[in-house]
Amino acid sequence: MPVSPLRPSDPAEIGGYPVAARLGSGGMGVVYLATDPAGRPLAVKRIATRLAGDPDFRQRFRREVTAARAVGGVCTVRVVAADPDADRPWLATEYVAGSSLTEVVEAEGALIGGVLDSLAVGLAEALSAMHRVGVVHRDLKPSNVLLTADGPKVIDFGVSWYAESTPLTSPGSLLGSPGYMAPEQVAAGETGPFTDVCSWALTLAFAATGRPPYGLGRPEVLLYRVIGERPDLTGVPDRLLPVLLAALRPDPRGRPSATDLLHQLLPAAADPTADPAEATQRLLDERWRLPGLPRTVTDLGSMPVIHPSPPATGAAVARPSPPAAASRPGQAGPPGQPGQPGQPVPRPRRRPGWLSGPWIPAVIAIAGVLAIAIVATLLTRGGPAKPTAGAGTARTATAPAPGTAVPVPAGTAFPGPSPSLPSTGGGSVAATPSAAATPPIALPGLWRGGYVCSQGPTGLLLSIVLTPSQDLWARLDFYPLPSNPGVPRGSYLTRIIFADGVLNFTGVRWIEQPPGYNMANFTARPDATRPDDLAGQVRLAGCSTFAVHRQ
Repeated sequence: MPVSPLRPSDPAEIGGYPVAARLGSGGMGVVYLATDPAGRPLAVKRIATRLAGDPDFRQRFRREVTAARAVGGVCTVRVVAADPDADRPWLATEYVAGSSLTEVVEAEGALIGGVLDSLAVGLAEALSAMHRVGVVHRDLKPSNVLLTADGPKVIDFGVSWYAESTPLTSPGSLLGSPGYMAPEQVAAGETGPFTDVCSWALTLAFAATGRPPYGLGRPEVLLYRVIGERPDLTGVPDRLLPVLLAALRPDPRGRPSATDLLHQLLPAAADPTADPAEATQRLLDERWRLPGLPRTVTDLGSMPVIHPSPPATGAAVARPSPPAAASRPGQAGPPGQPGQPGQPVPRPRRRPGWLSGPWIPAVIAIAGVLAIAIVATLLTRGGPAKPTAGAGTARTATAPAPGTAVPVPAGTAFPGPSPSLPSTGGGSVAATPSAAATPPIALPGLWRGGYVCSQGPTGLLLSIVLTPSQDLWARLDFYPLPSNPGVPRGSYLTRIIFADGVLNFTGVRWIEQPPGYNMANFTARPDATRPDDLAGQVRLAGCSTFAVHRQ
């Protein structure tokens, strides 16, 4: 983060820490470079006035700071002090000199070899340290990862979610960054350790391939892709691909924990009973090398020496809690549909991309109305959203092209119409969209249950989203149950229309297609007296009923 001079309106000190320079600003406030009594540099975030007057913010800020100060580990930036009760609340962390993962990849290209492997381990260790004390990052992405001379550092954890995350529909309804969110974050606003694990995989995919895993585009387009497409993992090395696929499983409960990831990624020779932080530090000492790291941070040695006064009362340095010993989990396997293995991409020199410019928020704001209109058209047609012109991002097809018939062998569990037909075939109720057609219950969110077809009872997960154009879409995931383990995993995108009291779920496009399977359509009559339950018919030969419950 570049250092810039102070302005006349900037404070001379915050919480007793003398302020030396500006480091940047954002939706949450201004970040300053300061020093502690020993002369060590600190990054002090001073909360914006508009948030300081919000009692709900102060309550959340206080709770998150308390937890964040307990985070240890070697790949997190330590929280030193904070005052949630000040006129302008503030938070101080240790200052680390480095460039963000976004800046490094834009300047140097995709990471390869030991650096990439060390990054995967370092980020998993940081999440494990957070989750151990109950902290969830909620917004892990390349710009929140600093690459320093000593290793990767995760920043903005615990307290960045309130104002610096990006709402994708109405203000405050979804928290996270487009393209690095888990499906359940988009569908229901759910966050937890399982969403951090998904964001970890997407961040690693960016580092390994040099491009965003869901491509480039407006926030509304990326929202559609998170729900309706698989991320593009072409170019991820084979040694990392199975771990990323496991972390990207649509069912949050099927993903490995951050500690699981760490044990899978550490070298086989590592002592399974050793402290994960110590094992991570040894790996970084041996393999972390960043030749050509762009120098975007002013050398602190050239700054004037400041002799600060002691910090104010209540700003005592917090000592991180020692990490607890983790147990050795079982090996996690990939999801039902294997990904596309690839090779590391070359590391071309390139100028920083246009997305790294400070003016991108203004561009998005100016184009907002046009973006919504484009997305509404794309969604209504049922086709995949394409990257914006000039994005230069190659997309890997994961489903049959529209109009392509899918062969169905005799005796398959899902005989029926081709997935390229988003019509009412297979027995679904014909429906015409109507502005007055509003279901009697709220639908967006996660719904879990099952359905019955000729292959037996099958697990069902519906991730329903209301788009800015007021269209209802759902990602439908089916999976094996303990009582019927032979069923494969699969998922497809469905369009939802409510007409004449009936919800019509019409299959549009495969996301993950098991061999020989076709999409089924569903119908249900929502009941206002049971707003958390949906049940109805599976409209396909050999199938009968389904039932799901709101999560």
